Amino acid sequence: MANSKKTVVAIGKFDGVHSGHRELLLKATRIAEEKGYESVALVIDTQRGQLLIPKNERDEMIKSLGINRVEIKCLTPEFMNMSAEEFVSDFLIKELNCEYVVVGYNFRFAKGRSADANYLEELCMENDIYCTVIPKLTCHLESGEVTASSSNIRDSLFRGDVKEASVILGRTYSLSGEVVSGRKIGRTINTPTANIKCHAKTTLPKKGVYATRVQINGKTYASITNIGNNPTVSSNGEITIETHIIDFSDNIYGKEIKIEFLSRIRDEKKFDSLEELKNQIEKDINISKKE
Repeated sequence: MANSKKTVVAIGKFDGVHSGHRELLLKATRIAEEKGYESVALVIDTQRGQLLIPKNERDEMIKSLGINRVEIKCLTPEFMNMSAEEFVSDFLIKELNCEYVVVGYNFRFAKGRSADANYLEELCMENDIYCTVIPKLTCHLESGEVTASSSNIRDSLFRGDVKEASVILGRTYSLSGEVVSGRKIGRTINTPTANIKCHAKTTLPKKGVYATRVQINGKTYASITNIGNNPTVSSNGEITIETHIIDFSDNIYGKEIKIEFLSRIRDEKKFDSLEELKNQIEKDINISKKE
């Protein structure tokens, strides 16, 4: 047997560790603490598509909820062709020594995604495993109620509605990355920017200017962030993330920073001159300071 200690296994993609994911993970944590078992997050990694957060941040966030161990399971042909019965007997029981399993209401598994959460409950009962299915979690938005899901978070980001994305996430939507050297155009108009290099597959919000705050070395600073092509000073079409940190002048090249998105200020726009751009940035800064 691969694991000698009994486990409580929470299963999901956990790609955003949003409010619905946290309900599931916290349930597993509570059961494990009550029973004295090890809590395991079984992350189903599809290895494709855009990421809401980098994988290392995802795993850290999962562990911060009290999960003892994160197991990554990639969708290999062997795993994808496993029957529902084999998934329970050969994987959950033999590999993970699972005593309790926790999944979401929309969980599907086995070959061709043919089995659902209800069938998992049946199989667990036959194998003397306890199964808990977490019901759908809804979030209250100004536009109405929506399901807490990664797809709804992505929809909000594609529309630039970072406030809505934050509600569904259950935390402020953010991007993390290394500060790299840019064109330094901002310095010429007294608004230097930190250029951020994120993971290549990171899901970005709609192009535009956002009121943000930046975390650097444990401190938080007000800022504005532009996501887009910088049409006033560039014509190469490359998407960049540039943050002007208000009242900040330290050298932070090479540092990892976190940008939290508070609200969308405006669309990206091509200005006729750098002076016109500078005037608009000053207006953007004033708006961001009020957030």
